This record gives sequence, C-alpha cells and structure tokens, in this order.
Amino acid sequence: MGYGEINAVEQERLVQLAAACGDLRSMGLAKHFHPIVVAQIYRQCLPAENAALSLLAHISPLRRFHPYGEQPSTYAAAASFISQMVRSPRRHIHPLKHLIMITWLFGEVSLFARCYESRFTQHEPLPVFPASTPTAGAPAPAGKRGHPRPKRLKLEFKTLVLNRLAEGAAKDNICREFKLNISTVNKLLRAEPCIQASWTAGRMALDKADHRLRWVELQERFPSHSLTELRCECQSLYIWLYRNDREWLNAQACELPKPTRGRALRVDWETRDDELLCELEAEIARRFGSDLNLCLKQSQIFSLIPRLAQRLERRDRYPRTRAYMKLLSIR
Repeated sequence: MGYGEINAVEQERLVQLAAACGDLRSMGLAKHFHPIVVAQIYRQCLPAENAALSLLAHISPLRRFHPYGEQPSTYAAAASFISQMVRSPRRHIHPLKHLIMITWLFGEVSLFARCYESRFTQHEPLPVFPASTPTAGAPAPAGKRGHPRPKRLKLEFKTLVLNRLAEGAAKDNICREFKLNISTVNKLLRAEPCIQASWTAGRMALDKADHRLRWVELQERFPSHSLTELRCECQSLYIWLYRNDREWLNAQACELPKPTRGRALRVDWETRDDELLCELEAEIARRFGSDLNLCLKQSQIFSLIPRLAQRLERRDRYPRTRAYMKLLSIR
C-alpha cells in the first residue's frame, strides 16, 4: 500500500534513519556498544528543557510509515520512552528505539560513536555498579584511572563555537563543524546562560518555522478538513503548535472550513466494508503473495493497514472484513 505524497520533512527524516541504518551495518560486528554506557550517554545529552516535546517533533514525521506507527504519539508516551532509554537497561531494547534516540540526539551514528569513544577509552574498563555505594570520600582503587577530562578550548576557538550556538545552530552541526563531541557542546551551553538562552530562542524559532510549514502542508493535503479533522490527522503536530505557537495556530484556524452542522449525511457502511476488505486483501497479497495457509496474530493484521483497528472499533460494522480477518487468524 502506498503512502501518498511524502513531504520534505518526512523525506528528510526517512533519509536520516536510512543513513543511520547503513552506518550501523558498515560497523558490523567489529564495534560493541555497552548498554549501560549507552544509557548514560543518552542521559547526559538530553535537551535541558521540553525533552518529550522535542522527541515528539522528531518522531511525528515518521509515524505514518511502517514500522514507526507504534512510536510515541503523546507527551506521556514520549516521556516514558525517554525514561526507559536513559535508565540502566533491565532487558533487551529493540534496535529501532536506539536509532530513534541516536538520530534525535546526535543526528547521525558517527557522532554518537565519537561521543561513546570519548566517554570510555579502550583502556578503561566498563562501569560496574556495586550492590552497595562506597563511602563518600573513600580513595579510589590503586591504579584505576578516572574519566578523561575534555581538553580545554582556546579562547578564539571557543568564541567561534559560542557565536554559532548563539545563532541557534543545531548541536550536531556544531559537532561536525568544529570536530567536537556532544558533551563538550552541552558543557559550553551550561557554562554560558546567556548563550544558552539565545540558543534556545533560536532553536524555538526554527522549530516554529518547521512546524508551521508542516501544518500548512497538512492543510494543502486536506483542503476541505475542519480544524478538528486536521487535528486527528496529526495529533502531535497540533499539540506542539497549541502549546508553543497558539496565536499563529488560532489565526490559521479562522481560515479553515467550519464543521458541518445539522443532520449528518448517511454513511454507506456496506461500501466502506467492501473497500476495507479489498484493501486488506490487496495488502495480504502484496506482503505474502496469497492468503492461503496464513495464521496471523491480530496485531500482525492490524499492522498491515493504518487505522484498521480504529475502523473496527465500531463493533456493529464491517462484518465482511471481520470474517476475513477471522479466517486469516485460524488457518
């Protein structure tokens, strides 16, 4: 099943993830990332403010594409996702979640790998968390090295970096431009509150421009939709604009068609059932070649077509589609 027209933001995010997958593949089995160290790096590199909203903005352009449809779509889900990724891992975490975190925080895998290498050198043992915490002030074990300190930046070089940050340049661009790791950039910002305020304002301005563009593109895709209908098409985008750019959003809403009032038009449920059934049969044929000898879980069937589960919330509708799904799941 096609996804229709892909806008510039969606294409950029998909290309970014594809490049990240390629980078990980090129590393092969030669490089190993210790999960505890990875969680620590994620925690150190989180945005100072609105981390969950920032993650939602990163994921939003991906959610209509398989297999990203189940990624966080609400503030609470995004906050829970971040919490899971930054704490010491208790179980295996799907690689897709790590790709989401890496592209969000670092932009590309190479920057993440560079930060990882600077965090723990090859000669330094990986961290071990003892059952009891050593007494404060107790001497470190003999011969054990501390974490390497970041090198001091020369004044002229530091001034150039701070000027670029004050302009609102993205952190990953700063890292590439000046050959720095993300920890150094974050420390510079924390040490310069005025620069951090300018950087935050600059990033917010860019985020507003990006979200406004995506909202305008959404309006162009659905010119007859009311505000409520547009909100349903991309909930996270609406929430971000409502919280961060409400005046502009209200001005746009005034120009949208009003919801139809009065008697609702009669819905042709039989036609909808036939269309949904045909769509499901076509997707089964495309994915598996045939519907013979299939025994799929309900979650697998729902993942084939966006909004299939939402449509079937009407338990008194779509009888033919339900019957076909039952056949797929019991063969």
